[in-house]
Amino acid sequence: MINAALNDELFFSIANHTLTVVEADALYVKPFDTKTVLITPGQTTNVLLKTKSKYPNATFLMFARPYVTGQGTFDNSTVAGILEYESPTPHSTKSNLSSVELIMQDTSILGVESHPLHLHGFNIFVVGQGFGNFDSNKDPAKFNLVDPVERNTIGVQSGGWVAIRFLANNPGVWFMHCHLEVHTSWGLKMAWLVLDGKLPNQKLIPPPSDLPQC
Repeated sequence: MINAALNDELFFSIANHTLTVVEADALYVKPFDTKTVLITPGQTTNVLLKTKSKYPNATFLMFARPYVTGQGTFDNSTVAGILEYESPTPHSTKSNLSSVELIMQDTSILGVESHPLHLHGFNIFVVGQGFGNFDSNKDPAKFNLVDPVERNTIGVQSGGWVAIRFLANNPGVWFMHCHLEVHTSWGLKMAWLVLDGKLPNQKLIPPPSDLPQC
């Protein structure tokens, strides 16, 4: 949850549900349960919501309303949304997605320095890293395939390498570049072309009907 309001602290709750707070402002917290969350402008909070298994097709109201302690008038309106349960439907667990592995090497013949590489559209899993040149015969055996670090930007250390994997499940053309701006201007950038998958949620949506033509 993100409070993007300018002046309003907000209470948030979901009818007949308990929220488990696990993170605040990108920092893990000791999990605790609450019926209501207070979130101020600029704050972010991650919560876990345990759904109810015995209520197919049910709807529950979600509420947000301001909390004001100062003097003067303010907008005391309550914003409402709906959490809607759908009946469970059988589905296949087979996946038609592609897992991509990429080794990024930083042992240039012209000089070496650290490069923070960023991939748009995906999170990446850092499965391995080391110094020197990557050895395709020995280094994969050391990959962490159990609990690798998940990020969207990874620093490729000076004189070393990083191995990443990501699931190509977001169709489109996605920019990948060094986050040192001058390096991007020098050409340390590329684009991934990810094609549509076979399932509906793996396809690009069509352009809007009023999209201007070239």
